[in-house]
Amino acid sequence: MDIAIDKTNETVAPAPKKFLIISVAALLICIETIFIFPEFDNYGGIIILGLLPFIYYVYDQKVFVSVILIFANDALGTVFLGKGSLYYIIFIFFMIDLLRSKTFSNRQLVLSFACIYATFIPSICHTTNLKEFFWTTICTEQLILLYFTTQENIFFKQLKEGITCIVLLMAIHLLSTGGMFITETRSGLIGLGIGDPNFSAFALCLAIFSVLNIDRLPLLVKIVAVVIFLRAVVETLSTSGFLAICICTLCSEILNVKDKRNYKSLCVKITVLIICYIFVAKYISTSNQLHIVSLDNFIDRLETKFFLAADRDYSEATTLRSDISSFKLNYIIYDAPFIKQLIGFNSVFVKDFLASHNTYIDICLLYGFTGAFLIVFFFLKRLIACLKRFWAGEKQLKYPIVMKIACLFFISSLSIYSGPLWSLTFLLCLVI
Repeated sequence: MDIAIDKTNETVAPAPKKFLIISVAALLICIETIFIFPEFDNYGGIIILGLLPFIYYVYDQKVFVSVILIFANDALGTVFLGKGSLYYIIFIFFMIDLLRSKTFSNRQLVLSFACIYATFIPSICHTTNLKEFFWTTICTEQLILLYFTTQENIFFKQLKEGITCIVLLMAIHLLSTGGMFITETRSGLIGLGIGDPNFSAFALCLAIFSVLNIDRLPLLVKIVAVVIFLRAVVETLSTSGFLAICICTLCSEILNVKDKRNYKSLCVKITVLIICYIFVAKYISTSNQLHIVSLDNFIDRLETKFFLAADRDYSEATTLRSDISSFKLNYIIYDAPFIKQLIGFNSVFVKDFLASHNTYIDICLLYGFTGAFLIVFFFLKRLIACLKRFWAGEKQLKYPIVMKIACLFFISSLSIYSGPLWSLTFLLCLVI
């Protein structure tokens, strides 16, 4: 039997809420300042290091702060006079919370060991290095620990707020400075590796559905945030991001059908979509002098991909991703030794230097068909459990269900084996 889970954290009585708002605002302003003006990282870093424990412990905003740290670290680099990484703060928080935790459930222990195994295999297969293994593991274990020691509704609330805030800061940086230029026309979010546009679109998609599901947030604030996120998606020129947003929106509305009160809301949303379609059609027909270059490039890219897919030229439609995936899949089925087919231990870069751009194939390479079967089994188990609870009336479960669908879509076109998005994907797919 599972040992009782300790959900009662000994925390100091929270100070007035206005001080929390001021503290969070100061933290986010410091982070955004360092994003845009890296030369201020020494002074801003000292302020950040002072605010983090205060918000984390005094206000018990553990999930919120952890998500901020996990996403912001790569973008902020080193702080505190250029000698300290924010990941060290996550490690300290994790060790303190781990030592303070009195009990652990069997499921929590299984997930923790599964996380260590899942992040260790890529490192010994030369897909990642030991440093990436250590920090990815710490970030993921921190999220697992917080999920099992925080009330679920509070966990979801802080998770949504954390993703929204940090990705919003990254999106503002992209729109104000150009972000991380990949080509002359494509940009990505600061902090997500090399600023990969599709990784950036993944984070933006999660942020869109996070802000839309924050309760008691004024509608105007949600609209402004979503507009900024969508504008950032346009800058990435990511067709995967566009498709994911459409699919997740459709799934979200299907889940809303259960509630009869949402029929009127659905009609309003359909009307908004029609207005958007008319606006885009009108925009395309106007003179080029009124056009936005990045939006033109985005529309052209969507049209090109659509016609290539319609002509069944999937190689060009997926920017050669389908060819690379087929090559890797043929290896694991026909060329890999039987033991490696069974338990994995292949490098993602086996037989060439290119990543698969498909996490499903990466799972087969790294963990074998046995590992792939177990991952699919536990994912479906968690998804079905969420759907049952949602159908029974727990409406807060709509958020993780939609986020799971977003993860399912993006990992079909991305190789995710380390970093903040790996930690978040593990949490969303196998823990919640």
